[in-house]
Amino acid sequence: MMSGGNLLIKGPNVMQGYLVHGKGFVPVESWYASGDVVEVDYQGYIQIKSRLKRFSKISGEMISLNLVEELAEQCFMTSEVAAISFADSKKGEIIVLLTTLKTASRTSLRNFLMGVNQSMLLLPARVEIIDKLPLLPSGKTDYAEITNNCRRRQPNVDT
Repeated sequence: MMSGGNLLIKGPNVMQGYLVHGKGFVPVESWYASGDVVEVDYQGYIQIKSRLKRFSKISGEMISLNLVEELAEQCFMTSEVAAISFADSKKGEIIVLLTTLKTASRTSLRNFLMGVNQSMLLLPARVEIIDKLPLLPSGKTDYAEITNNCRRRQPNVDT
């Protein structure tokens, strides 16, 4: 499911290491792992596709939570969606999609995914309706707050 790869950076402008109290200088590996998943186009331009931590491993496949959100936005015609994942003892992880759209349903998302020939691995285990998506002061989605709120509503969710 994942296309692209991890962006690794090397060069004289990348820091050499950390100055750690009590340990002194601790060098870092020669390549810096940015945490970004990127694709390089035919002209050599790099396009950031996602962050590595925005992936979930389901049935041995890396599933982009950003892609789950993009497809849900297309299906529900709203940008008020957020996909998060939790550990699951049976599947490894499960995806939960949260949205403010009162008419959103897992069934309609499943039908949409089938209609656009997408893998059912992109189908969240649950679709939850919430009043408002928490935002950071920058205006970006506050995934930490969403995850904490979801855990409070579903205390049996694995962490």
